Amino acid sequence: MAIKFNKAKLKAQQAIAPFPKPHTILLVDDELANLRVLTRILEPHYHVLTAEDGQEALEMVQRDANPQRIHLIISDQRMRRLNGVEFLKQTIPIIPKTIRIILTGFTDIEAIIDSINEGNIYKFLTKPIDSKELLVTVQRALEVYELEKKNLELLEELKALNTSLEEKVQQRTHELEDSYQTIKAQQEQMLEELEQARETQKCLLPLQIPEIPHVQIARKFVPMIQIGGDIYNIFKLEDSQFGVMVTDVTGHGIPAALLSFMVSGIFSNSAVTGLSPAMVVRLTNGYLNGRLPANRFATIFYGIYNAQDRTLTYTTAGHPPGLVIRPKTTEVFLLQTDGIVVGSISDERIVFEEDTFQLEVGDKVLLYTDGLIELMDESKELLGVDQLVGFAKEQAALPIQDLIEAVYSMGESHAAGVGIGDDITLLGLEIK
Repeated sequence: MAIKFNKAKLKAQQAIAPFPKPHTILLVDDELANLRVLTRILEPHYHVLTAEDGQEALEMVQRDANPQRIHLIISDQRMRRLNGVEFLKQTIPIIPKTIRIILTGFTDIEAIIDSINEGNIYKFLTKPIDSKELLVTVQRALEVYELEKKNLELLEELKALNTSLEEKVQQRTHELEDSYQTIKAQQEQMLEELEQARETQKCLLPLQIPEIPHVQIARKFVPMIQIGGDIYNIFKLEDSQFGVMVTDVTGHGIPAALLSFMVSGIFSNSAVTGLSPAMVVRLTNGYLNGRLPANRFATIFYGIYNAQDRTLTYTTAGHPPGLVIRPKTTEVFLLQTDGIVVGSISDERIVFEEDTFQLEVGDKVLLYTDGLIELMDESKELLGVDQLVGFAKEQAALPIQDLIEAVYSMGESHAAGVGIGDDITLLGLEIK
């Protein structure tokens, strides 16, 4: 299938500033027209290699004296001799750190499952590809590559430092001051790396929220440190439907952020199928099971809002209940379904339920992560859902952005003297 691009948009995209570090991209497609278009988009920003089918690309990687110089592969799925998934699977032992993206004109579930589980795929894109979307996806993929590379280097440096410190303490205690200064420098470097990681994580959050007819959207994201494990998104689906997602990965800092990158990518590939919330979460759970480290999991609230009839169909996979606040009656309704956390048990053993709520004009939907309701005061009393519901009733008349700010301030006051112990995300919708 040929890739379709708007020529005016293509020229505009080529004027975008290139990624600040040099990277090499291997493009694989058995349609020469597609290769030329992809090369024309990417070559102004990156070093581009091309191959006309999967077998040729595999031989190119195998012959390369330094295959690690290939930072990203973009491959068509259906090709002569060797399809995209099989080609990418065979490159894993050679260049395991390389980011992999599949292009296809087919959105069948089996292709998605094969790509993620067998080919170690970062992103699954369906044709025709928008040039702007392609450039943004490539940039984000390479940012993830750089972040993982820096994290590995940092971990190795810290490991070497710890070993060095143990030896120095045993041999010469008088060098402790020098060692302290070294640790301090490393901590400063780690803070700088965390700041860079925070900027990278911003790329996972929506740069622009789509406009939903007669809906005002508000959001607030506060990581415990520079980066965290919370992710949210609102995106356009077919017709008048919009996806609304909030997810929370266990842990904090770089480990949680890395896992949130994976969860976000897998969820996005599942949501693009257009399936119901329960099926999307079930599909995401199936992909994540066995891929997350021990005792790691994610909670997900995923809803599909229909702008025509104001219905919200949703599922909550171990996530705290969402709130629907109705100012005209000061009622608060809980949005919650049965379902455990994602990534801990294979999808064959569990079923995620979903429900539908009929929203009215004036209703406010408030979604959040457990970092809010688990805020603890000095007497170790949790904020809890009940206190949140009571506060929402009292402040029901506030506009949605003011309500979110008021909720967060209330949480800060509750935890005064103790501090915030987890990432906090707040996402709100107000029906106009």
